[in-house]
Amino acid sequence: MNTIDVAIQDARSIGEKKLIERVARNALAMLKIDRAHVEIIISSQQYVQKLNTALRFKKKPTNVLSFPVSEPMFSAGHKKMLGEIYISPAFVHHHHQDIGHMVVHGILHLLGYDHETKKERTVMEKKEESVLRAIRSM
Repeated sequence: MNTIDVAIQDARSIGEKKLIERVARNALAMLKIDRAHVEIIISSQQYVQKLNTALRFKKKPTNVLSFPVSEPMFSAGHKKMLGEIYISPAFVHHHHQDIGHMVVHGILHLLGYDHETKKERTVMEKKEESVLRAIRSM
């Protein structure tokens, strides 16, 4: 069984916690990931922008940031720590994006998917679509 910890730093987003947990749990199941631990932090647009600037040297707001553990660590209960995902619901909603999609996007980044090149982007987008389609049919 996977462990999904969702921390809400932006009180306006408390109502999305259950949706985020459900999407993350189902996405990991669809990707056949078991015994993993993922932390998802729901934060303000300003905080996510500060992280983006400090850690990625991109001085602009963004929807989701993922920080994979370079070597998956085993935590108590022998679960693999995959990493942390930071999501800015304000940015996501302002840009008419889907928060569930951003959860899946973040998880795929933790698993090594990227979109720096056209080929990587195509592979990642197909995987996102596949996972989201499966989740919606559950």
